[in-house]
Amino acid sequence: YRMQWVEEADRNDPLIPLHKEYKAYCDYTLPDGRLVSLWKHALTSISEDGGNTWAQPVERAKGFVNSNAKIWGQRLSDGTYATVYNPSEFRWPLAISLSKDGLEYTTLNLVHGEITPMRYGGNYKSFGPQYVRGIQEGNGTPPDGDLWVTYSMNKGGHVGFSYPCARPRTCQ
Repeated sequence: YRMQWVEEADRNDPLIPLHKEYKAYCDYTLPDGRLVSLWKHALTSISEDGGNTWAQPVERAKGFVNSNAKIWGQRLSDGTYATVYNPSEFRWPLAISLSKDGLEYTTLNLVHGEITPMRYGGNYKSFGPQYVRGIQEGNGTPPDGDLWVTYSMNKGGHVGFSYPCARPRTCQ
């Protein structure tokens, strides 16, 4: 949570545990209390003290292909874990990967594979579904127990989707 301040405040603030230019932080908690972090470029680390310190070096997540797009990860209502991200060197497609333990992700399923026409032109506009975000841990669970996320399409409009966590499925 404090790592998000790197982009929003003084990077030299002593309250920020890692003074690096990691971007687009998100985290989730494992059953043993360890905190797993994800940043752009598929970077990840684990904290054993609630985010006060992080394992060094921060490493690229095993098996993740990602250019520099945001990654969203969270624990689902059924106890499994999901990451939603762009598994390519581009900002498309958008996919969801599932894990039984929050550390080893073993599936990859398509969420959004189309590239729609660019609605609004501009500098630094990338095609595809990107900038994915969900409901941060501790901010409630949707009434249906599903994973709800939102993402930008071509950096010009937002799309939302829910993934059926509470319904029977197999996490392999």
